[in-house]
Amino acid sequence: MLTVYLLSRRCNEPIAGQVDLLNELSLTEEGSDHAYYSRKVFSTSGRNRCFDQVEVELWFDQNKNVVEHQVQGGRWLDQAEYEQELARFNAPPEPAEEEQKNQAD
Repeated sequence: MLTVYLLSRRCNEPIAGQVDLLNELSLTEEGSDHAYYSRKVFSTSGRNRCFDQVEVELWFDQNKNVVEHQVQGGRWLDQAEYEQELARFNAPPEPAEEEQKNQAD
């Protein structure tokens, strides 16, 4: 299994997902620079009433190592960035943010 870390652009929510290297890879066409390809769509949790999907396209070499990736609807994170974003996302809201919400209601 390969763990993929992403950040949803719309919801600003970090996402961790899995790509099964045995069952979710396709062979690429002959003449391609890469041996395998996979496309997956990951969804946000819906927390904060925000629902979004982030699409990832991955290209692999013969040894099933990621050599290229493209992300639609978000951005690629490494594990350290994911942990930082997750801590930020799970942190309680700032008091100023709560006051602004109350004034809007």
